[in-house]
Amino acid sequence: MKLLALYCKNCGAPVEVPRHLRFVKCSYCEAELSAQEAKEPVVKPLHSSPRERPSESATEAELENFKELTYVRMRIRRLNSSWHRRRMKYAHNGVVNVPTKFMANVLGVGGVLMGSFFLIAAVAGTEGTAAFTVYCFFGGLMGRYSGLKRAEEYERMRDSFSRRRRELSKRLAELKRSMEPQA
Repeated sequence: MKLLALYCKNCGAPVEVPRHLRFVKCSYCEAELSAQEAKEPVVKPLHSSPRERPSESATEAELENFKELTYVRMRIRRLNSSWHRRRMKYAHNGVVNVPTKFMANVLGVGGVLMGSFFLIAAVAGTEGTAAFTVYCFFGGLMGRYSGLKRAEEYERMRDSFSRRRRELSKRLAELKRSMEPQA
């Protein structure tokens, strides 16, 4: 697939866009953009919305609020990207793989059932199934244990991510309210 190496006109961040796409969202400033090839490749804002920058006559407190607002937005973006980079695992077809306790239990039950099947075969006198029986029991139980451990770790990490994101979002909302003009 041919990509265009462009730059966001809003924040200057590099944006790679497939040639056939004409509209894209900047992953840094989250602006909706229109991709256009020119002598100097840029990605122009689709909607010209006023930025929340303080005016020239802004007070020191307004400037400080704006700096903190920008910092909180950056922290939220970093938190989101680190979560997606570290914890979101995608299969070859693009589906997100999330470890669940249900699947860990299914693996454990499946291993025990296979072990039971081979135990019955071993009792019936089939050669070589005794070792495989132990392997199935052990594999099913260990798979269940490790799956439960991964699922609990994922849930703990997700809860921590959600809590931090909620705190940052509350702070962002407070800052936006404090920057609104008083009526």
